[in-house]
Amino acid sequence: CLSDWSSDVCSSDLLLAGAGVFIRSLGNVQAVDLGFDARRLLYASVSSDEDESHADELGAALPLVMDRVRRMPGVEMATLVENIPMTSFSISDVFFEGRDSVPTLNGEWPLMTPVTPTFFGVTGMRILAGRGFTDADRVGAPPVVIVNESMARTIWPGESALGKCFVIGKRTDPCSEVIGIVRDAHTMAIVEKRKMNYYVPLAQSKSTATVLMVRVAPDRANVVAADTKSMLARSLGAWAIPSVRSMDEVLARELRPYRLGASLFSAAAILALLVAAVGVYSSIAYSISQRMYEMGIRIALGARSAQIVRLVIGEGLRIVLLGIAVGTLIALAAGRLVASFLFGTTAHDPAVLATVAILLVMVAVIAAVVPALRATRSDPATALRAE
Repeated sequence: CLSDWSSDVCSSDLLLAGAGVFIRSLGNVQAVDLGFDARRLLYASVSSDEDESHADELGAALPLVMDRVRRMPGVEMATLVENIPMTSFSISDVFFEGRDSVPTLNGEWPLMTPVTPTFFGVTGMRILAGRGFTDADRVGAPPVVIVNESMARTIWPGESALGKCFVIGKRTDPCSEVIGIVRDAHTMAIVEKRKMNYYVPLAQSKSTATVLMVRVAPDRANVVAADTKSMLARSLGAWAIPSVRSMDEVLARELRPYRLGASLFSAAAILALLVAAVGVYSSIAYSISQRMYEMGIRIALGARSAQIVRLVIGEGLRIVLLGIAVGTLIALAAGRLVASFLFGTTAHDPAVLATVAILLVMVAVIAAVVPALRATRSDPATALRAE
């Protein structure tokens, strides 16, 4: 950045600005409204180390396991879904009356989620209009569907989606009536663009349940997870490798890059800040030791202690402010290198840059106080005798 100890201030400014925007990004990501309640939410899935598929066996066993899990102490609700939440999705052909093509949102077609009636209660997703699924929405009953608010606005702008219908699967399949509109929920990631999503009763779909989702009571997650895993192992063959994870674990994976960036920049910034503080102190202390004669003359001529302190601190601050200015300019120029890693803020965030500048000024003032006070103790008589 610069020569001498002002380069330490410049480096500190640059690293503190980086730490500030990453910490702010982390806070913004953690504050994202996912559209569902991730707290105390577990999901159980089963994998196999064999080549052959056990989808039918798993699909037949999971409803029985869900009924047993519902009765376990500490379990509030349970539901079945086709895909592991926040990691995968389903898609099917859809046909809308009066449209030759399927509208897209952010370049994507509507996503399908087959669920059981308790899904919205387990996830905490709010039905905005209409109703949720019931046990009456089964095979043989009129096909129904629930759409999210983004799909309702995209497909039927300016109209109510309730009562509309569209075909899922083949053109010859019956039309599924929209019976409810649910709030948007994130499908694949914490940070994602709005998506169209529709939900169908698992009983009316051609899909097979592969995931059991459970909402547990406070402080019961570990016990329920262990019991659910054991129950899955007993209910399935030796091929089954059950896994139970919390939604918090899934989200932690999403937050890891932001936490890593904030941690690395913060650690480097703290170290650079200490180096800058030591540099300011040592440089001013050395400068004052070489100017004790000058300070004595000033005191002999009537300079007060407060004036001497202001003089020393002011001279130090001038160089500190130069380091801050250069560091800020470099941070602004280098901001594009980290822009893709930030969320809800930019590398040019004025609040972060201002906070960093104030912090460095405070550190510089504190570091300069001791040498400044030492300068006020210069002996004017010694200075005059030397003259």
